Amino acid sequence: MKNVLIYTMILLFSCSCEKAVLVDSATYNCSLSLDNSNENQPLHDQFQASIEEMARVTPGIQLAIRTSDGNTWTQGAGMADIPNKIPMQACTKTMLGSISKVYTAVLILQLQDEGILNINDPLSQWLDESIISQIDNADKVSLKQLLNHTSGIKDYLGVEQFVNAINTPYLLETQEEKLKYIYGEDADHAPGERYTYSNTNYVLLGLIVERARQMPLWDAVRFFISEPLGLNNTEMGTHSQPIPEGTARPYLATHSDKYFDIMQHAVSDAATGDGGIAANMQDVNTFIEALFDGGILSGEAFRQMTEQLVETGPDEADFPQWEGEAYGLGISYFPTPYGIAYGHTGSTSSYTAYLFYFPEQKVTISIAYNGASYHGDTSEKKKAFRESLFELILN
Repeated sequence: MKNVLIYTMILLFSCSCEKAVLVDSATYNCSLSLDNSNENQPLHDQFQASIEEMARVTPGIQLAIRTSDGNTWTQGAGMADIPNKIPMQACTKTMLGSISKVYTAVLILQLQDEGILNINDPLSQWLDESIISQIDNADKVSLKQLLNHTSGIKDYLGVEQFVNAINTPYLLETQEEKLKYIYGEDADHAPGERYTYSNTNYVLLGLIVERARQMPLWDAVRFFISEPLGLNNTEMGTHSQPIPEGTARPYLATHSDKYFDIMQHAVSDAATGDGGIAANMQDVNTFIEALFDGGILSGEAFRQMTEQLVETGPDEADFPQWEGEAYGLGISYFPTPYGIAYGHTGSTSSYTAYLFYFPEQKVTISIAYNGASYHGDTSEKKKAFRESLFELILN
């Protein structure tokens, strides 16, 4: 989710950070969905050294890679739970943040493949007037404009929601309650006018999945994505437990070297279609590879998702240094110096994740962190780590 304001606010209220919670180590028991073939990866030593170096500047890190020769590698380093001394394993779930939008978009396009809806349907065809009438532009936009962030509908993740999350530990809000933050607020622009990233778009899409499937969104993720693909470590949180059990805990460092547990603030930013999925990086790689291999969507739906692109513009781009970044239907298009990549970024509370799939080279790189820091050089080290992986794998 493209908003770092929550980090600053949590920093200001760091005195309210959660105290250590004793957790049974069995809570974190897990195993990979697929066999780990690290020993067959020619770059094993370089990957291992790099991830161990990054674990020195973040509580925990997880990395999963498939190189062009078909070899895979996945590993964790650092800690998933600091006071309970639980290491970050390759199989440990971590929150994906906005990478979850790719999954929500797939669920919508699956419904189109089944003839249940069409992405050109108006939003008003699928949601009640009690919601539509309260949200500016909601009576004018199509599902496609939600998918590609051209709806102009305001982002619910603003100052009010963040302040509530800080002031109300373990704040639990339904999808409808999150929408109330923008009731009566003016839209950012007319539908279709330009790209403006808004998490509200994917809360609305999650509600549509629920109406169309007649089941909670987390069940739809399980029945139509996790189980068919054998993703044993992919799970969406529920309204009562937004961050699934066994997920690495979120940490924030202030000006000192100490990391604070901020689970009590993090739960408010989950359990909706914009950022509610927990998974490990191996499962994320399997998911995106299945998408590009034709294992989830029809060819037409896949083409719509990846070819009907809207330029983000430098102010909205995740990586403005890569000129020409664009957004499809729930997926980002990254014109990197190493070739075209598709994927998404995600950040929620102190979780951060990156997904890159290079279709020409058939290379997949996914990275996740369960900690954020305000140390001046941490973000630069993460950027340098990402760039070094690209150079090592793709150059």
